[in-house]
Amino acid sequence: MTGEIGPGFCVLLSVGPGDTEATADRLAERIAQLRICADPAGRMNLDLHQIGGEVLVVSQFTLHADASGGHRPSFLERLHATRPGASTSGSARPWRAWDYPSPTASSAP
Repeated sequence: MTGEIGPGFCVLLSVGPGDTEATADRLAERIAQLRICADPAGRMNLDLHQIGGEVLVVSQFTLHADASGGHRPSFLERLHATRPGASTSGSARPWRAWDYPSPTASSAP
């Protein structure tokens, strides 16, 4: 699957077992309000909404890697999508609540 957006953010997201919908909402709000986009003077002074930006959320479970022991990282702390009741499909839901466009997705050849 591939995704494409215009100006905006690519968010690498890892969801862990302790993460809740409230955590996702708070994270989406904080990222959307980061004033890291350039204003007409070139200063990082605008947030995502002010530039009409989009968000592409990419699942990246390796962010939960534990490399504290040995030479092989463990990924046991990530949320298993195959676990009963687990879902990563809602990871973009907080962005929709903030009225940010969803990326155009298509299957890669």
